[in-house]
Amino acid sequence: MSVRQRHDSMKRLLAVGAIVSLVAACSGGSGSSGFDAKFAEDAAITQALAAGRCVTPQTRKPIFCPADVASPSGGPGTIDVFTDSADLPCSSTGGNQCSIVLPFMPEGLPTTATYRVATRTVDPPGTWHIGAAPAPNGTSNAPDFDGTGSIDLPAPSATPGPGVTIKAQFAVLVFLAQPASVPTEVKTLADSGADFAYISEERSVLITP
Repeated sequence: MSVRQRHDSMKRLLAVGAIVSLVAACSGGSGSSGFDAKFAEDAAITQALAAGRCVTPQTRKPIFCPADVASPSGGPGTIDVFTDSADLPCSSTGGNQCSIVLPFMPEGLPTTATYRVATRTVDPPGTWHIGAAPAPNGTSNAPDFDGTGSIDLPAPSATPGPGVTIKAQFAVLVFLAQPASVPTEVKTLADSGADFAYISEERSVLITP
């Protein structure tokens, strides 16, 4: 290849790079669009679960950590989610959702931290629903909580019969300072205001009447 040919090839590569950068900027490549933000957040969640450690997303918060992993690297402590191998029951509320109770225990986190449970359907990932602040059980040195959450029921029936299961995912949100308010529904957990989110693996949820 001659000097001129190498020069022309370099110019073409630079032009392609400029076009790619322009497309990324116009499509919200920095995380400005809702679709890109959700895609990036789901990628961070997947990475945290696969690597067994905490991952800081582009939005900086919340930092995603795997639940049920002892002191994951990059996290303030451990959160154990108490669910057995059976399908987690979710009671129909008579509308287009069902409600669950998710017991969990934090270990090593600051005593001033507060928590919420967030739930969503998967395949494809749905909207996150955030429950009310759970009251602590146990002792002050070893508290545990019964978090509550809601899950969207599949179409076309809002009240499927007994035995129907759907795939869902849970997150225990950690707020290191008392939040002024917490939204009840978000497209991404970055909009929750949480500092950390301890994410569960996908679970089967059994819809009950």
